[in-house]
Amino acid sequence: MNATTGIEHALRIALAANVALHARWNTVRWKFQKFGPAIGNQVNGDIATDLLLRQMEAEVLERVTQRPADFSTIHAESFLLHLTQYWLLNVYEVVRSSCQQAKRLDIPHEKLAALRDRLALVRIPIAKAEIAQANRLKPTIELVRQNAAEDEEPILYAADGSYIVPREMCGLTGSLAWWTIDLKSDDMKLISRRELSDETLAVFD
Repeated sequence: MNATTGIEHALRIALAANVALHARWNTVRWKFQKFGPAIGNQVNGDIATDLLLRQMEAEVLERVTQRPADFSTIHAESFLLHLTQYWLLNVYEVVRSSCQQAKRLDIPHEKLAALRDRLALVRIPIAKAEIAQANRLKPTIELVRQNAAEDEEPILYAADGSYIVPREMCGLTGSLAWWTIDLKSDDMKLISRRELSDETLAVFD
């Protein structure tokens, strides 16, 4: 089996396991279409990626749970990370562009704007290695390194491209999750890819 055939096979598995979800995504896609055909078309790729990610998340979680000391999943986990980030960046642009068009067309878009801001909490650290809104609000943020010793001093956050958002795997879904800093609420929030996907599916409800 060559790589292209393997990917096609994987997509068929993902679609067969998520028939109802695929139909729901198609409904959402048509609702995004009102903000422009290019936006609706872009959602097409995000649908396929979401279904594939859900399948991979379930499979990787099962393998890691059953064989935690087995490193045979390392390549799959690395690809899962890259595909997750690709999906996130694309969906953010879809939602951001839709918000912009909704404002221009005078269409209520409060839920879209809220979803855009949620996506941005993860998107900004991934795309820019910065904390969302930090450049605008300019707060003083002290960061503590993961697994730091008790006597280790925190460091001051600097928008110099060095910030790495902490992440982990959701033990329920296998999707990646990030410990984001929400400066508006002055709080840390754990946000998973699966949550963002489900929120995108529900944004027009």
